[in-house]
Amino acid sequence: MLQSIMKHYGPKSRAMERGIAIHKLFEEKLLGNITGMPNELSKLSKEIKSLANYGGNPEEDWTLTKDFQQTYPTDWNGAWLRAKLDAHAFFPEDNELTIIDLKTGQLNIAQAQMDLYAGMSQFYYPDAEKVRVELWFCDHGEIEGQDYTPKDVKLLWNKWVKRAKA
Repeated sequence: MLQSIMKHYGPKSRAMERGIAIHKLFEEKLLGNITGMPNELSKLSKEIKSLANYGGNPEEDWTLTKDFQQTYPTDWNGAWLRAKLDAHAFFPEDNELTIIDLKTGQLNIAQAQMDLYAGMSQFYYPDAEKVRVELWFCDHGEIEGQDYTPKDVKLLWNKWVKRAKA
């Protein structure tokens, strides 16, 4: 456990530094601070342009208290769960939420992470009738995604909370 925690605060590997740099390019592109498409993101250029056109929100912290109320990421006493979304977009005309996690390196499906993001979404977008969580693999130009209904979201959340509390 300590090793898992320390890897975030100790020296960063080349792969970690590369991932941080690519995530920053992704954020800056969505914010409109970069013209053209950075080479590191080129395999997903169509999707990134589309997300930017639909007002995708980059780098957002979702933080909940133990009573599942939204709080600030710096709420060191009240925060029970923190998640950092690489990007998301809500489409009010369809009540649909899309959450994106940018991946660098290997094609590994992070199902638990996808389920957690979907579960947390009910506290940020309670009216969402559909939640889609996508993993965007920028090195491969691949996207893996899953759709969740409000019922799915609640079931997954209850399962996750039970597991976390144990």
